[in-house]
This record gives sequence, C-alpha cells and structure tokens, in this order.
Amino acid sequence: MIKKFKHRVVTILDPQSNFEQLLNKYLFTKNAFLKKIYRYRMFKNFNIIIGKNTRIGKNVRFPHPFNIVIGDGAVIGDNSIIYHGVTIGVKSREDILLNRVNDEQKIIYPHIENNVIIYANSSIVGNIIIGQNTVIGSNVIIHSNIPKNSIVTLNQEIKIRNKRLKNRDKELKNDTST
Repeated sequence: MIKKFKHRVVTILDPQSNFEQLLNKYLFTKNAFLKKIYRYRMFKNFNIIIGKNTRIGKNVRFPHPFNIVIGDGAVIGDNSIIYHGVTIGVKSREDILLNRVNDEQKIIYPHIENNVIIYANSSIVGNIIIGQNTVIGSNVIIHSNIPKNSIVTLNQEIKIRNKRLKNRDKELKNDTST
C-alpha cells in the first residue's frame, strides 16, 4: 500500500553564500543608509558585527559566518580566511575612550596582512600586525606582533613557529638519516 504525502517545497539556504552576498553589498555600496541596513542585517541574521571604518580586502572568505566581531578600524588583507567566533578589536575600552578624548586618530586596531587564516574562537587585540601567510589556530589570544610565514597555536602556551624553520628541520632530518 502506497501512501501519498503532500510535499512542501523547502528551500535550503546556504548561510555562507547569503552572508557573502550581504557582505559584498555592504562593501561596495556608498550610500550610508544602505550600509547601516546591511550592517544591521549581518548582525541580526549572523550575529556578525563589522565596524564602520573596517577595511576588508579582496576575496576574504568566511566559511562559517557566525559570531564574528571586527572592530571599527581593523584592516584585513586580501585572500584571508576567518572562521566563526573570531574577535578582532582593541585591548580595552580605555584605548577607545583615550583616542576619542585626545582627538587623535591613533591606530588602535589590528592590521591583518594578506593570506592569513584565523581559525575558530581566536582573538586578535590591540595595535598589532599579523604578517603575511600566517596561520592562527583555535582559541588563541594574540596581543603582540606576529612575523610573516608563522604558525600560532595554543598548547598550554603560545608557540610561534616560522614555516621556513619547520621545512629546514625536515631537510636536516632527511640528510642525517641518509
């Protein structure tokens, strides 16, 4: 016996593509009112806060676009990847207040260069520079400059390891084994 069911048409929305469309509209519109609407929609739909003066480079990807905070003056380079739960901002509220009181436009937000991967729940705070081709692991709090071509992980303490040194170590092991 075959039962007939009434089928509903269900549209499965891909949150990543919806967020990328919204982000592109936000980045490329010059109308301040529309930018405000797009920022509100990003917050309401994805719980993502992007500051007004944030500069985001070309081809920046958000594979899991949820719970991300990017401060008002942060700079993110081209071809970067940012996972969910990432915070990019200032060290303390005092930095923001001092910057406003003195009417100085000091750079108090992070500058992330090209080709950086930031994994889930990481925090990057303060006036720091994250070098090119850097990988930042999960649950890492960074408050100092990171050189280019580095890997930063959390294993009871922060380890910064240069990718070139890692390749050199592998070559040395291969030479000694022969």
